Amino acid sequence: MLMRCRCNCQLNALKISRKLYLNSLKPSYITLVLVDCSVSRAEGLLENMPVRIGEYYIPTDFIVLKLDEEPEDPIILGRPFVATEDAMINVNEGNIDLYLDELIMKFDINKIIKKPSINGQSF
Repeated sequence: MLMRCRCNCQLNALKISRKLYLNSLKPSYITLVLVDCSVSRAEGLLENMPVRIGEYYIPTDFIVLKLDEEPEDPIILGRPFVATEDAMINVNEGNIDLYLDELIMKFDINKIIKKPSINGQSF
């Protein structure tokens, strides 16, 4: 699972949706231009899917894409998720604070991500 500060949506690979038997996608006419300048049309939307953060589940909407090559990390959480759940990201210090009503969850990115990787390959 990746979190990209500049991503404006939550993305999910079609292969993952099928593995989880989530076949009832809401129709969508969304077209995305990806970082490599390729264009991808959404296969559909998954609404109110539970995303587990610690011991809590947060309902989240996903745009489902069919990809030629499935990435190692097929789920991307973007700014809408972070904004909806009132998260504070301090990139300089490597901290993410997530506020859920009265509960504050703190994550140290340096402990979560041991080594940087692309498609599962460390560099």
